[in-house]
Amino acid sequence: MRKRKLLLLIALLILFSFAAWIYKINVNSKLTSEEKSKVIALVNSYYDNMMNKDYKGALALVDLTRSEYDKALETLNSSKGYVVQQSLEGNHWIIPCNGRYDYVAYDKQSNCFSVEAGANIIYKDSTYQSTEDVFIKRIGKNFKIVKICTDDRFGYIRGSYITR
Repeated sequence: MRKRKLLLLIALLILFSFAAWIYKINVNSKLTSEEKSKVIALVNSYYDNMMNKDYKGALALVDLTRSEYDKALETLNSSKGYVVQQSLEGNHWIIPCNGRYDYVAYDKQSNCFSVEAGANIIYKDSTYQSTEDVFIKRIGKNFKIVKICTDDRFGYIRGSYITR
């Protein structure tokens, strides 16, 4: 009798924990329009700062450890031939998702919000058009960039948060 009550209590506790976990995932995957605006502003600020060679400002928007930050800043400051510019198609960085003007998507695999961005990369007098998936996570009350997946061959210059 005692074992049954204990097993029932454990089963209910597991069921409640599972339900709370599912609820948390669904709540975290939705953004208000104000939060979407903050995410879009964050991504635009990152690329604007990169374009204007304000590397400290750009890296401050990324979730990095102090040593990663210092290493990325040093690499960017010493890479004189690496330039990020807006795409030739327009005056914007962010590309609409699925052809709609819903710029921010939720990536269930990484539990991050994602935005697709386009940029022209100039390195050693050659220009490359790059498409990048920018992954953003809520850290405390703010949002930070946690990873950028890019087809930029020289993206590693920006730091360890860049992957191909």
